[in-house]
Amino acid sequence: MYARTSSLFLAVLLLAGHSPTPLEAGEGLTLVASGGRRAIDARVGEAVAVELRWNGHALPSGARARWLEIVPRPEHVELAPPSPPYRTYTNARLGGPDHGRWIGQDVIEGDVVPLTIGTSETTLTADAASRPTGRRAAREASVGSRVGDPSGLHAPRGSGWRQPLEEADQTRWRWTPSASELGTRWLAAEVTLPDGRVVKSPAEIGRGGVTTRALRVSVRADDSFLGWLGSYFRVPYVFGSTPAQSESYRGIDCADVMVAAQRRVSGRALAYTSVQGLERHAVAVSEPFEVDRDGTLHDGARSPKVLRFGVDVRPGDLVAIDYADDPDGQLPRPWDHVGAVLEDRGPEGRADGVLGAEDLVRHMGLRGLVDEPLARHGHVRLRIWRWR
Repeated sequence: MYARTSSLFLAVLLLAGHSPTPLEAGEGLTLVASGGRRAIDARVGEAVAVELRWNGHALPSGARARWLEIVPRPEHVELAPPSPPYRTYTNARLGGPDHGRWIGQDVIEGDVVPLTIGTSETTLTADAASRPTGRRAAREASVGSRVGDPSGLHAPRGSGWRQPLEEADQTRWRWTPSASELGTRWLAAEVTLPDGRVVKSPAEIGRGGVTTRALRVSVRADDSFLGWLGSYFRVPYVFGSTPAQSESYRGIDCADVMVAAQRRVSGRALAYTSVQGLERHAVAVSEPFEVDRDGTLHDGARSPKVLRFGVDVRPGDLVAIDYADDPDGQLPRPWDHVGAVLEDRGPEGRADGVLGAEDLVRHMGLRGLVDEPLARHGHVRLRIWRWR
């Protein structure tokens, strides 16, 4: 349903061309978290609350709100990508002899859709006469996300997803995220005032990503490096991301996402950098080794390589990746990619105590953050780094 209507929502919110009453920009509708914050960084299980404000005050009695989410698309859909044949967002040339050359901030595509998670309620200052009751109240209090898919974007009926929050005088939104809801969301709202005017909070998305005037909600599993890294689910991959993009969750690449998570857990102002530059922030704890397509680990002399979990490699260690099958030299740098060791998984899906092709790596793929087996990278040369 949302796939067919998202373009309409985006046109209404950004162009203000097809609404029964005109949307009025700059009218002072804002989304505010506790303490007046414009961004929320929450742990799983931690309650989140957001309130709508009109010119710095509570909405007038009788105002009706519709809660919205700004959803960046994972890659170019409608616009021509700057580094074909890849549809990936890129600020720098991707592949070939000019790999990494700056070409300018890319335009991020996205949709504005009804918010489908959490619950909304009437505040004490709003008109309580139309507060939802009965079946409608029960429906709006239902749980709001599909299990096991933190990057899911749409909510088909009958699939365990909740429906959009209905338009009402509900001026406060609450959400307690579960472990399946890691990642970042951008919130906006549209309000019909008592005099019939329709106003909106900032909801633009374009060059550089979602406007920083929208309210960001980022959910992490815990306060560890891997915990903070999980808060970057749903953030679009942007090759050659800028420090400002990375720090504000608007777009990020494979190396910058590692730095961003470590900045948050360590409190240190680590410089954003390339994969090679990570060697300034981490120390090598292994010599380079290879993983064949069949999952066999060996050193340069083709001797078997054994790395023990908890001793030679640990969850949270960095995995520098060089794609060995690159005959055309499309990726000329010594290290092409980086991920983080997530979980020990043996051939039977259970921990076997050694690094292997089945073990999970969390990394920024071309369509966003993903957890997948090491074997998915094919024939690669690897090296393990550990944060200093």
